[in-house]
Amino acid sequence: MTAGAAAPATAVVPAAVEANPLLGRWLAVDDGVVVVRIGKVELGQGILTALGQVAIDALALPPERVRLAAADTAHGPDQGVTAGSLSVQQTAPALRHLGGVVRALAGPVTPVEDYVARIAGLDAELDLRTVEPAPPLDASEVGESAARVDLPDKVLGRPRYVTDLRPHGLLHGRVLRPPSVGARLASLPDGWEAPGVTLVRDGDFLGVVGGREAEVDAAVEALAAACRWEEADLLPDEDDLVSWLRSGEHEPIEVVDEGPPAATHRSSYSRPFLAHASIGTSAALARWDDGRLRVWSHSQGIFGLRDALAETLGLDATAVEVSHAENAGCYGHNGADDAALDAALLARAVPGSPVLLRWSRADELTWGPLSSATVADLAAMLEDGRITGWRHEIWSQGHTSRPGYRGVPGLLAGAHLADPLPLPPAGDPPPAAG
Repeated sequence: MTAGAAAPATAVVPAAVEANPLLGRWLAVDDGVVVVRIGKVELGQGILTALGQVAIDALALPPERVRLAAADTAHGPDQGVTAGSLSVQQTAPALRHLGGVVRALAGPVTPVEDYVARIAGLDAELDLRTVEPAPPLDASEVGESAARVDLPDKVLGRPRYVTDLRPHGLLHGRVLRPPSVGARLASLPDGWEAPGVTLVRDGDFLGVVGGREAEVDAAVEALAAACRWEEADLLPDEDDLVSWLRSGEHEPIEVVDEGPPAATHRSSYSRPFLAHASIGTSAALARWDDGRLRVWSHSQGIFGLRDALAETLGLDATAVEVSHAENAGCYGHNGADDAALDAALLARAVPGSPVLLRWSRADELTWGPLSSATVADLAAMLEDGRITGWRHEIWSQGHTSRPGYRGVPGLLAGAHLADPLPLPPAGDPPPAAG
């Protein structure tokens, strides 16, 4: 079925639909079930349940006929990063628009099998912006208490996480990081080998791949003992981070400047660097086939990760597919994206075999993204118990280092390759975004 009547000029098309206008990016039918695709990812916050309720109401289908799929760059919509508690706000309008278009073109009719068959017959290339959606229906699911779709597996210990994936021919991988920031590999014995593993090296990037996790763990320990590194003291004094922050090079971001108040009260506050420290460490699964890369990652931004992987590895973005797979919940930015590149580099050495890469707890605490140390100076003037002047100054490093920041791929292992890619200082969102 092709597009129907053009949408009226006054119709408001949700931003997510404007960015991803084709029906096939949002919907497919699989064995009598309507599969709804979204670009936001489940981090333990329950969006698969909440947005599933929206989709059920929007499509006028019973709950057993609707399933939300994990985000995937090859098939689903690009909705940027899952962050800021915006998933429902940004996705629910798109699903309501999608449901309105589907109902306008396909029914609904009874029995439900016939309605689903009509949905299956819709053109995947249909532009959702060109059809006037049917009016919204009264909600039956939204606003009602619903069982979380992700919790039974988690509570009962059934396979659900990226580290539970067990494809045929699975190999395991570990990466050996430098002993400190800026360290360079000085020597590795010629012909180094360990039982049951393959050594992977690209510049200062070192890793091992093997079929048994115990052998892989033992091998990476032996590799660490065999390597010699050149180190430099590049880190600040952890006991005087305040002075280090104040004295460093700065990129001032002026929000508003009304001149200093004649302050009657002054105070300074500081905090150190903070580790994300998820209960589970970062991980990824990767596989190379005929020059194409498939990655399963718990990244919060799979499209940005896809592009960063492609640039780092010299591939076209169309040759890389990233699928979301859950891991320990995340608020902030953990090492998921960096682990994805680790897995891809290890898998490149054993094409055709899937490689599951896990970070150790030491990797996570030493090399994972950190929340920046910060010092804040506050000054206020009081007159008759009222605040009449206020000054708030903050010294901090940036708070954004997701893939693609400052125009570079920005993945950790990229800086350790023989042809290294820089890791510039973290950036910041624009002032308008807070």
